[in-house]
Amino acid sequence: MRCMQCNTDNRLRERIRNAGRCKNCRHPFVLGATRRPSPPRLTDVFFQRTIANISANGSLSFTRQQLFYHLNRRLQGPNYRFSVSRVRRPAPRPLPALVPTRTAVIAISVIALGVGLLQMGMGWGGLLLGAGLLVALSTPGRSSVIALLLGGGLLWAGRYYSRPLFVTMGWWLLITGAILLLFLLNSDQFRRPAPTRPTTSPARQRPGPPPPGPPVRRIAIAPARCETILSQWELVNGAIPMLASQPWSPPTAAAIAPDLTLYSFDRVLICDTDAIAQFLIANNFHFERNCPVLSIHGYPQSIFSTLMTMLRRNPALKVYALHSATVSGVAMAYTLQTSPDWFANSSAQIYDLGLSPRQVFANAKMFVRYSAESTVSLSDLPEAVQQVLTADELRWLASRRYVELESFLPRTLLQIVMRSIAAGRRAETRDSAPPPETSGREEADDIDEADRTWQTAAGGIIFIDADGDDFG
Repeated sequence: MRCMQCNTDNRLRERIRNAGRCKNCRHPFVLGATRRPSPPRLTDVFFQRTIANISANGSLSFTRQQLFYHLNRRLQGPNYRFSVSRVRRPAPRPLPALVPTRTAVIAISVIALGVGLLQMGMGWGGLLLGAGLLVALSTPGRSSVIALLLGGGLLWAGRYYSRPLFVTMGWWLLITGAILLLFLLNSDQFRRPAPTRPTTSPARQRPGPPPPGPPVRRIAIAPARCETILSQWELVNGAIPMLASQPWSPPTAAAIAPDLTLYSFDRVLICDTDAIAQFLIANNFHFERNCPVLSIHGYPQSIFSTLMTMLRRNPALKVYALHSATVSGVAMAYTLQTSPDWFANSSAQIYDLGLSPRQVFANAKMFVRYSAESTVSLSDLPEAVQQVLTADELRWLASRRYVELESFLPRTLLQIVMRSIAAGRRAETRDSAPPPETSGREEADDIDEADRTWQTAAGGIIFIDADGDDFG
């Protein structure tokens, strides 16, 4: 393992001898200080390069969750194969119940071999020898194979050299190995209990087809361990400059000049989490695009009420909703349109930038995850939102799968937001411009091209369907 400071190669015994420090510069190791790293690629140099890669060499801020996703992607490598469900073989027929248990096998074999050795005049020493040998070979699996091979060898040697003792011990080892092998085949490791059929319905229920889109992706390290590694890294190497701070707001509202509140904005970007809003603010998106950034939960709280007052002054306001592919995310645009805390009874135009399930279907490289503890179901979706989604999208959401916005690299996520906002502007211009005089075929082609770029749903929400490759 190489030191991240001086690039000196330190072997494991050298790191242990130096108490987890480099033998050259004495810089402490964070990962694999006194033991081999797990996974093997997770070293200090690897983690340092991961931070440089996600921050574009220190030019972009990133969140802790983005670091977690990018670290897993790098550990899995570019040739990662998604975990597909294997076809389960039918369970073998169970052996008769007369096959003895493991304790009975050990007891009977010890007594039988001990009695056989006593008859050959070996006394109680033979009984102890036989007991120790069988206890060592009592574990199913590899021990049963060893017993069969050893028994066969002793049986051949006893007959070849005319040694009755070897012949007797060989037979008993063969019998013991065969019994242990039967016990192994009858264990739960080789067969599973037959599934119980529901008693409420006699009809046989078949599982439905798997949800569309890429399969659920496994993780190399858990979020809790990634957080522990990050804390240890900052303790040894100092704070990471481009790591965005946790979202927070001062207890009191920020003081804003009264004359500034008389102005308004042309657009606003609203995110489904405080972390994404903090990420965009940390990268100066609001300043460079002249677009304030808020979250659906009211972040930042210190200026939220003031900004909402300024935004409601513009009757031609453009509201861009940015969310993850979750049940609550797909309903975010509807919440902004109907909630009195946002833009209910307002003429503001709302654009849903995604991430939507159909955008997940279009890219097989998305980091799809599964949440077994999720308490959100499709019944929480408003009826108007369910009518907009397709059957495949509803089935995908019902399977508790989701894709977070923080699974994208910072530069990729910023490009997605800028391209989606630009697509919304083009859609607005095309919608307000008078239709040109074209033939029927040309007009149909124009409509198809528009449908591939954006779709208008009931209620005035415009869904920006960016290309699935943009989310790679």
